[in-house]
Amino acid sequence: FNSADSAYLGKNFGSAGNTTTWTLSFWIKRASLGGTKNIFMSYNGSSIAEADYANINFNSSDQLAVGYAYASYKTTNRKFRDASSWYHIVIRLETGNSTASDRVQIYVNGVKETSFASTHDPDLNQSLAWNKAHDHRLGSDVNQFYIDCYLAEVQFVDGQALAATDFGEYDDNNVWQILLQQK
Repeated sequence: FNSADSAYLGKNFGSAGNTTTWTLSFWIKRASLGGTKNIFMSYNGSSIAEADYANINFNSSDQLAVGYAYASYKTTNRKFRDASSWYHIVIRLETGNSTASDRVQIYVNGVKETSFASTHDPDLNQSLAWNKAHDHRLGSDVNQFYIDCYLAEVQFVDGQALAATDFGEYDDNNVWQILLQQK
């Protein structure tokens, strides 16, 4: 994706999927740093209320943020500033989880993130904007925040909160790799 080309992939779903449980897995290599860069968003086209808009982005400090217009559910303390490396990121949403801090989980290269600059856990069983019957985009927000990156192996699993090990594994040298055989 090249931000100068306003490049993104978009889909407007005709019907909603599961808005309380899903998993997003992707490999990303950043091509530029700084500034807000949207990875994945969902928007109903008219409201930026929590139920109508959601996004996953790298913020201006190069932290990964998973949230909506007014706050993030999780913003990592980790900064993603190595433009020469691929990161495998898994976002696991499960608002039905009785442990509030586990309703939004982030894994980077197979390791669950536990250190956050900010958190705002969704309510129990809260329906969020992702996977609703409206505009979804990879690589941008609506006409702004285009990302400069390479994306590979993007997988969105509706209705299941999967582990990072469902998508990757450590090789004999303890390097996180794409899972070569399905479980």
